[in-house]
Amino acid sequence: MKKFNYLLIACLVFASFVTVKSQSDTTKLNQKTKPNKTQSPLKSTTIGAFIALPMGEFGKTDIENGGFAKQGYGFAFDSKNLLGSGLSFVSHSSYAWVDIDVDAMTKAFDKEFETSLGAGYETSITGGQHQPFLSTLGLNYDYYFTKRISCGINAQAGIMYNSFRPMTIKVYNSNINQELYNDIVSYESGFAFAYGFGADLSFTLIPNLVAFQITADYSAGNLDTYLVSKVFSPIKSVENMQFLNLGVSLVFTTK
Repeated sequence: MKKFNYLLIACLVFASFVTVKSQSDTTKLNQKTKPNKTQSPLKSTTIGAFIALPMGEFGKTDIENGGFAKQGYGFAFDSKNLLGSGLSFVSHSSYAWVDIDVDAMTKAFDKEFETSLGAGYETSITGGQHQPFLSTLGLNYDYYFTKRISCGINAQAGIMYNSFRPMTIKVYNSNINQELYNDIVSYESGFAFAYGFGADLSFTLIPNLVAFQITADYSAGNLDTYLVSKVFSPIKSVENMQFLNLGVSLVFTTK
């Protein structure tokens, strides 16, 4: 809740500052002049791809608190509508594929069994993939260094949802050559509040038509999650999903 309050305050301060600045440029906006050092295109659409880097405990390979999430990949779709003097209303949607680090998880399980029960226990884990979907709305501010090069920053809030491809877990006792455990495990999550911050660097390829963009975005959300198994009853927990997405995209000016 504290994180949400800080985000809300930051957005209000940011919006107030830039809105006051934009009032002096209302006449220029109504005339729909071409982009300059403080004015973006009136409307644009962005399509891109990114590498998803799990952050915090979500990316740790710790059997107690780690999420064992590996580096993933995804694609994003954004739209931007100019409000005035570089300030824009933006919407962002992304979908990613993030595999479970089954090698690290297998080693962690084997070590735990060896510590608790002794040598001779072997774990086999296959499958397991997070597929998070993110949809947010927020504010963006662009500044043009030249007519072709600009940078932008944004703050957004919205929803996150995660679907999961099940993983198979088997445990063997090599001392007696016997399978002790065979299970299919999955995570079931609902929609959750999410927030994010981002920055980009744009290079115009064709004026008033197409630009190339480099992006960096951080997003996070706490998802109520149930660990579902064939063997035991569902176990509820909270999954703190955090990502740093690094990507490239094409920006199409539509107005």
